[in-house]
Amino acid sequence: RVQSSLGKDLMFFKAGLEHGTDYWMSGAFNSSTNQFVVGEGSSMLPDETQQCDFGMFYSSKSFSGAAEPTLIGWVGEEGGPIKEWAGLQSIPRVVRVDSENQGRVTFHPIEAIKTLRSLSQHLEAQDLDGQSAMQLSVSGP
Repeated sequence: RVQSSLGKDLMFFKAGLEHGTDYWMSGAFNSSTNQFVVGEGSSMLPDETQQCDFGMFYSSKSFSGAAEPTLIGWVGEEGGPIKEWAGLQSIPRVVRVDSENQGRVTFHPIEAIKTLRSLSQHLEAQDLDGQSAMQLSVSGP
């Protein structure tokens, strides 16, 4: 259940499909038929406009015990040297009702991610050929 600031809650259903992408849809659960009924503004899956993330985002989990429903998943490496099995954990994101589009949800990084953006480095644009290397000075707090 995703709560809206407009006072309308939305039932949110997500599913991982076999080609490595997680999708969502909204609607209502009918307990007498044990079926999820797709609501207005949402479509049956798979619908490309209802991907939880674009690219290889899969095996996501949602958590409802936080202040807002939170979703985290795996992001697969596409085209890398060890692409058959390599991946990384995604940035957790909150699921919110889209205030502009009925029946739709949006995904936003959790607020705590902003605390990781403390240092920045500006690099001037420069052309690099395929064999170039560039040394960066990286330090942390």
